[in-house]
Amino acid sequence: MIHDRLWLIVIESKRYGFSMRQAIAQTLAYMVDAPISPVFVLITTGEDYLFVKCDRDSSHYALSDKFTKLTLSIAEGNELYLVAQILKHLVSG
Repeated sequence: MIHDRLWLIVIESKRYGFSMRQAIAQTLAYMVDAPISPVFVLITTGEDYLFVKCDRDSSHYALSDKFTKLTLSIAEGNELYLVAQILKHLVSG
């Protein structure tokens, strides 16, 4: 847990190309049991990044677009600023 409503799930795998989408079901199970709602999670493999939102009150969840290490680091279409804005909003709001 990084903040009350923001968690970080880090996936370590010896198998190259592990899809972090395989971790969504277990992540949602943790989120449903959270003491507060909504809860936001950043799932990462170190190469890929995905935000998940779970709102128990409305029984809904949502997934962000997948951010990749490549799209976060290239000058054209740099998404690092967007990810930083999302994190800042989740921590402050």
